[in-house]
Amino acid sequence: MCASVKTHFHSLLVGVGLLLAAAGTFFLVHSVSVSKKGVKLGAVPEAKASCRDRDCLPALNLRTLDGKAVSAESLRGKIVMVNFWATWCRPCVGEMPALQAVYQRHGTSGLVILGVVMEQSPDEKIHAFLAQHGVTYPIVRSTPEIERLFGNPEFLPTSFLYDRDGTLRALWKSAIPERELESEVGGLVATSP
Repeated sequence: MCASVKTHFHSLLVGVGLLLAAAGTFFLVHSVSVSKKGVKLGAVPEAKASCRDRDCLPALNLRTLDGKAVSAESLRGKIVMVNFWATWCRPCVGEMPALQAVYQRHGTSGLVILGVVMEQSPDEKIHAFLAQHGVTYPIVRSTPEIERLFGNPEFLPTSFLYDRDGTLRALWKSAIPERELESEVGGLVATSP
């Protein structure tokens, strides 16, 4: 009888262990998933943006990795793209040449691309990475406040494009093909005063 109880107890422990392993795998897979389009981060409860209308550029007061101020005032009247990314995100890295090319073509026409790096690597590592990939648009570090202002992005890359009035014109939750980005930005530049 004791051997039978031990066998049942052992089977129960193995079953519970497998159940816990399956649950852990389920939560791991559902907290970070990778596809060809982007990296899905764990779902975070949606926070209300401070902006009354979810379709407007939030008031920002940030410092770039180079120490330059980025404020609502400095962005007023500009076409603004906010791009959430990370060095370990392959789709993010893959879209950087397109972002840089569009930035170079339209930066003098009022386009500002603001990269928001979603990792805690040292500044030196981020600067080296940006130099290696030829990125010259401004980069800021993500904070819980920035993430909240933009609805806690669940995917990397995620990009928001705002017109000169601060109205959201496009939202991407994946890497952006250069042709599509050029079409969106070019249209905004062409219709701007």
